[in-house]
Amino acid sequence: MISKKDLLIQTNISYGQLYRWKREGLIPEEWFVKTSTQTGQETFFDEDLIIPRINKILDLKDEFSIDDIKNILNPKPSDIVFSIQKLKELNCFDEKIIKKLVDKTTDLNVNETVILYALSKARQDIDKYFYKIKFDLTLSDFKNFDFANAKMALVSKKREGYIIFYNDSLIASDNELEIKFYNLKDLEQELLEIIKKASYKN
Repeated sequence: MISKKDLLIQTNISYGQLYRWKREGLIPEEWFVKTSTQTGQETFFDEDLIIPRINKILDLKDEFSIDDIKNILNPKPSDIVFSIQKLKELNCFDEKIIKKLVDKTTDLNVNETVILYALSKARQDIDKYFYKIKFDLTLSDFKNFDFANAKMALVSKKREGYIIFYNDSLIASDNELEIKFYNLKDLEQELLEIIKKASYKN
């Protein structure tokens, strides 16, 4: 953590600039952490987030409008495109899943990335319950998939695991057992938070 006083000295910006960027939405309000100290109340920041953000704003402010800078710093999910390298940098995707489903030259939209994230999250359960896992899908099937009420389920059948995506309730036959299900909308929000934090540092 870095204090507001030290931040202003290190970045050579003024108190007014800092709070103007806050009002303009360039610096998230939740980054301003007020903490009680022996001398009263002081404001602190996560140094790994605030320093790169201020440097980025300083680099952009003479060339772009405030609205343009906001869009650069906080891109809409629908506008985000991921390369394989970018996915690996997020450190939350299983490389075996990526290798199986993604062509090295393919760029993915958010929907496709959420599916990879869901499968990566499920990998631990797959290894725990099944000798092998089968899923017959391509990421392009999910390019425009609606996650609003969608779930992903791990289903066991004769010690083989199957991954099923569904929008309504899943009914398993007598020789099938639903091991675990994942709410894709929740995973989408979780992933977007990871993406947002990563973008703060860029």
